[in-house]
Amino acid sequence: MGPKSNSGFYLSKKAMVLFALLGFALLVICTVFVILYAMLRSGQAEILPAAVAGRWGPWNHSRLSDSLTPSHYQLELWPKQVAGQDKLYFLLGQVNVTVMCREETEVILIHSLYLNYSGLTVTDSSPDVTRLPTPSIERMWIELENEYLVIELDGKLVPGQEYIIQANYTGYLDEKVTGLFINHYSESDLNK
Repeated sequence: MGPKSNSGFYLSKKAMVLFALLGFALLVICTVFVILYAMLRSGQAEILPAAVAGRWGPWNHSRLSDSLTPSHYQLELWPKQVAGQDKLYFLLGQVNVTVMCREETEVILIHSLYLNYSGLTVTDSSPDVTRLPTPSIERMWIELENEYLVIELDGKLVPGQEYIIQANYTGYLDEKVTGLFINHYSESDLNK
């Protein structure tokens, strides 16, 4: 027991630890909210599971819909080979995916996880002045359970038309052996 406080106010060690933990938890929660708010303000995809979105759609199925069939991928990837100050390996790139619309749809699904998108556009691959304009993107979000980037349009894509989905993306490489990952080895490891 230490000396008694002259102020008449005394907190036990357990109470101080509890208050410290509650303060830390409040700081973490506030930080998460600030990051989510910044993502929403910058126009990056929302991270909402379908249950939170409160709607049912093709994103609730584990298999992609037959409404769009990809015919060509053009992918550029620039991985950073030196870790940053945060000890993470950064990557960025661009992708153009040409798809053929088989059935009328207002939703585009792309398998994706842990990537941030910007500059995402959907355009008709052969614009014709007599055709209806290509619908614009109304909303995009990540459906975590089936790992989809969900792109909701303000109109329907036309069957028989080809469309090009273009996007810039960023993300991180990690050392888990899933997707694109980074692996460290030395010359001595190769000779074993």
